[in-house]
Amino acid sequence: MKTRIFAVACLAALLFTSCGKDNNDEPKTTPETAQVKHFETVMPGYDSWIYINLETGRFQQQEELGEREYRKYKSMGGTDYEVVKKEPAKGTEADLPKGWHLAFHITDARTNNGEVLMTEETDLNKITAFPTGNYVADAPADIYVDLSGMQSGGIIAVSKAMVNSEMNKWIKSTGMGKPKIVSDKVFAVKFKNGNAALIKFKDYLDKTGKQKVVSFDYKFIKKA
Repeated sequence: MKTRIFAVACLAALLFTSCGKDNNDEPKTTPETAQVKHFETVMPGYDSWIYINLETGRFQQQEELGEREYRKYKSMGGTDYEVVKKEPAKGTEADLPKGWHLAFHITDARTNNGEVLMTEETDLNKITAFPTGNYVADAPADIYVDLSGMQSGGIIAVSKAMVNSEMNKWIKSTGMGKPKIVSDKVFAVKFKNGNAALIKFKDYLDKTGKQKVVSFDYKFIKKA
């Protein structure tokens, strides 16, 4: 009887060990094996963000929820202004869409509590190990949310939002009214849950050259 009980116990232990091994040996998604996907959509106006789930490719548009400060600038492009009006915030971070990874507001970018590094690589497929370096977290910054009063009275509505200064290097201005330059570098993003992504931006205008878009190739890398 003791021999039979011992045999059953050994079999149970063997099955448990085998199952555990199978779980641990599941394939890992790496920068080398992750599939290249493409995302592109027309950007909304200055008052809204596009929130993107990189795993599913789905996105959601949402108005900027922060307090609005209407500033009357003394000169175009200057820093001297007076606040002529304020509007209260319409929500908080808790009211943002669920399950998003990256968000874009015209050319501003932010992550969902992630960190970003602009690499020196220009080809997604040449990155075989996740890049190391000084990753940059999001930080509060001013964004323009309403330019409708700029021509008539020099008034611009500004909100304070979380923005990633490293990711914002994806595009560079060459002067008012001149074409912008899209970076040819790959951006690496680390998310708080251990997932990651590699991003290669493609353009900021659609094929007609008239509509603003956010367009990029990317690899979404699941944690082990």
